[in-house]
Amino acid sequence: MSMKYEDVLRELELLPAWQLRQPAQVAPEDAVAISEQDEPPLEDITEGANTAHQSTIDWDQMDWVQLQSHLIGTGDPHAAWLFIGDPASDLDIQQQQAFAGEPGALLDKMLAAIQLKRGENIYLAHLPNPLALSRLVALLQPKLIVTLGQQASQALINSQQALEALRGKKHQYQSIPVIASYAPSHLLQHEADKRNAWKDLCAARDAMAALAN
Repeated sequence: MSMKYEDVLRELELLPAWQLRQPAQVAPEDAVAISEQDEPPLEDITEGANTAHQSTIDWDQMDWVQLQSHLIGTGDPHAAWLFIGDPASDLDIQQQQAFAGEPGALLDKMLAAIQLKRGENIYLAHLPNPLALSRLVALLQPKLIVTLGQQASQALINSQQALEALRGKKHQYQSIPVIASYAPSHLLQHEADKRNAWKDLCAARDAMAALAN
């Protein structure tokens, strides 16, 4: 049974304070700006990569099917939206599904609030090793990336700043606009941050609308 828009916002505890804004009329050239942070490279931020094993893989020749074995990700391989979350939890790995369990259920509600649905024009993934991430973006060629969580945001934005310092600003990864927001698992434990997460979603929706013009 599909949920009405108002029901979704009520589930997120965003009514009556918040309503979905209409997309701002932003010129495409103003929708993104390159982050000028001079921070440590992505390889120094992302953990758990097996460098020796990675060096034996020809990532540039890897196709979509082959790449899936290096990801915890699900969705449309032609998606305009790419959501990258913090490293996968034990449950995500066990189920081989991006954003499983309660965090995934909350994320689905958040997506519904901006008229998005898992598997339809969006791809969800947990932060992989840097080479897999680069190949994912190269193959998918999304129009917009939304990072969900501090680790994912720091990795794609190439910064060690805290998430609160990265939110609400314009960033890029491989010339693709990036909007930083909270991990769904964080929002389950910090209800007060749902309002700021809603602002981030609205900003993402506006940026995508501007890119489509």
